[in-house]
Amino acid sequence: MPVVKGEGPGGSSAPKLGSGKRSWAASLSWATLLVAVAIGLSVTINPLLGRRVHWDWTLPLALALFAVLSLALRRRWM
Repeated sequence: MPVVKGEGPGGSSAPKLGSGKRSWAASLSWATLLVAVAIGLSVTINPLLGRRVHWDWTLPLALALFAVLSLALRRRWM
């Protein structure tokens, strides 16, 4: 029996990994969580290393990270 591309064993058509897109709600939720973790780590680790957190440039970087992560998660680049 020939195996058709995209079909699993026994002829089942299981979805391929990386196919399709996630919903915007799921992508934004994951991006929010990841950015929050990154900011939390920065706030915790920087003072331990004797550095201050510079909020004037942390905010634009966090927004850029959020936008890039949202798009990457939506398109399943990650």
